[in-house]
Amino acid sequence: MKLLKYLALVLVFALIFSVTSACSFALPQNNDEVMVEIVDATVISVNNSTVTVNINGETLDLLAKGGWLIVTSEIVDKGCWGKAKDYVTTGDALIAYSTIVKDNETFNVLAGLKQDENLLFRFAYLKHEAKVHKHTCKYLSVRGQIVDKGDNYLIIEKNGLKGLVVTGGEWFKAGYGEVTWEDVANEFNVNDEIRIFCHNILIMNENFAKTFGIDGFVWGYSGAIINLSNGVALSKI
Repeated sequence: MKLLKYLALVLVFALIFSVTSACSFALPQNNDEVMVEIVDATVISVNNSTVTVNINGETLDLLAKGGWLIVTSEIVDKGCWGKAKDYVTTGDALIAYSTIVKDNETFNVLAGLKQDENLLFRFAYLKHEAKVHKHTCKYLSVRGQIVDKGDNYLIIEKNGLKGLVVTGGEWFKAGYGEVTWEDVANEFNVNDEIRIFCHNILIMNENFAKTFGIDGFVWGYSGAIINLSNGVALSKI
């Protein structure tokens, strides 16, 4: 099952836009200070801090430490570069990078990468490429029909838009108590209507959406999922 074909419009995930201090790295906050280039490249090598690439015959070492969103054909995850680098191999890739000058030094920074069915995005890059950020201290809701499912995800669709909802972990089931997703996965099935609740929706700019096939992200996910077809209600623990 190739999940990336479902990421054409909206990616919905239960990962908070935060990483540990060990992953700390940020692009400058002012978008005007940063120009991100998206180019075809060849990955030459990967280590714990950099990706070495060849771009039109020029070899560049791109800084890669920091927090990353990881999207593959099987999982959606987040982590420091030490985890993210395992999804990068030598060979052709589409990369997004920025050249930053700080204290009279020049740094080339990896911001995003697309290789085969793997997508990697620096969290700061996602914020940099956002066109609209909708936020509420209460809740925003997303409703859709389940069109596919896996061990730790649901694919939902509404009005032709498909999104990925990560569902693994521990939950509180109304009227029952604490459960794991494995305990209740069979209560969420294809054709069921569900509603999920979140605090933030990030709409990406057109260039990002066209390049990576993702138009939006939902995060600050409270973890509430209601199956409108059978009444099952879950709240993330």
